[in-house]
Amino acid sequence: MTDSPAFDPAFADLVAEGLATVAADGDGSAITVPSAKLFDEGQATLSPLGETIVARASKAFGGLPVGAIQVRGHTDGQPVHSLQFPSNWEFAFAQAIAVRRVLEEQGLGVAVSVASYGGRDPIGDNETPEGRKANRRVVFALTPVRAPATLEPEL
Repeated sequence: MTDSPAFDPAFADLVAEGLATVAADGDGSAITVPSAKLFDEGQATLSPLGETIVARASKAFGGLPVGAIQVRGHTDGQPVHSLQFPSNWEFAFAQAIAVRRVLEEQGLGVAVSVASYGGRDPIGDNETPEGRKANRRVVFALTPVRAPATLEPEL
């Protein structure tokens, strides 16, 4: 993405405040927010801070050449023991949906999809508290606007 979100002042503020990280993701970018910044433990309803973070991110997305956003929910590898969320996949999906709802309320003019990775894509060691904490996260995967394909006439 030529206009990387890493250079957008709104993301710079979120990163400087320790609320998010920004990295390359294929030909786009990924903004990662720890679940603890968005949700109270074991919950899939955004906390007041979580709503603020998502609203700030949404504002930044609006100023970028973003073609689509995928909200990816991640958990640690510890099994969920809940009637509401029978699995980590369902828990991560519910969190991703909660984030998508706020993005939708912000009136973004891009497609927003959700995906749940549950505990299947760890970035930390699930055997340690620090690793499990790192694995509990929501990722905004940004796909850049693509130029329309043009067909060359056959000669």
